[in-house]
Amino acid sequence: MSQDAYLFKALGDSTRLKILKMLTDNQKNACQIADQFKLHQPTISYHLKILQESRLVHVKHSGKWKYYSLNPVTLCRALSLLDDLAAGNVMTTFNQTKKDCDRA
Repeated sequence: MSQDAYLFKALGDSTRLKILKMLTDNQKNACQIADQFKLHQPTISYHLKILQESRLVHVKHSGKWKYYSLNPVTLCRALSLLDDLAAGNVMTTFNQTKKDCDRA
């Protein structure tokens, strides 16, 4: 699976999206994140691992704690990919409409 596909797979889960939203205002450790969910710690750790592997979050170690924060570079990459897809779709639709009008 390509890194881009893995990125969007990581974004395709509601729990991971909620975690990302939580990190928009500040870095948090796994316990702070887990406190906001009705999920067990191993489940949260699994989601955090996927977010880390997809490069959506950075991890900083401080003693026994891991602190998670958003990775703006990867978030910008996701937005850029979506923008390219949207622009391509608009141009394809425009070109097809133009061809249809030219034939009429």
